[in-house]
Amino acid sequence: MKKIGLYFGTFNPIHVGHLIISNYMVGYTNLDEIWFVVSPLNPLKKKESLLEDYHRLNLVKIAIEHVARSNWLVPFLNLINALSLSICSIPP
Repeated sequence: MKKIGLYFGTFNPIHVGHLIISNYMVGYTNLDEIWFVVSPLNPLKKKESLLEDYHRLNLVKIAIEHVARSNWLVPFLNLINALSLSICSIPP
């Protein structure tokens, strides 16, 4: 059975620190995959300061695709079998 790590965040915007953390988790733990979960809200941020959900989701997708193509972090990225993107819905 695959071991999957869920990486929740608003990713407003996603940056190299997020990618380094996901890279570390795949390289130094027993996780097989990391799934980025784009959260619609952060209790510490004002909703007005966040980009639209679909923009943040697209930025995460672009960042992951770029890293996978360029392999610019470290070789552990080769261990990532799949990266899944989704938006959590939080009830009002």
